[in-house]
Amino acid sequence: MQQYPESIPHRATLALGLVRQGLFADALEFFSGRDIDWTLALPGNRAVYAAALLGAGRRTEAQEHAR
Repeated sequence: MQQYPESIPHRATLALGLVRQGLFADALEFFSGRDIDWTLALPGNRAVYAAALLGAGRRTEAQEHAR
């Protein structure tokens, strides 16, 4: 991630590891502070973000994002 700090796939991969460990707030940190155009992201990357939102208790945002 140091080489490609703007890479959403790299961020999503790292976030997925945290989601699998139940560390949802930590997973969301990989996406915070970034201006991400989710319409351009791959479905898998969007799914990781939605899972992190859901796990962090942000159900409405997760559902909106998953659409």
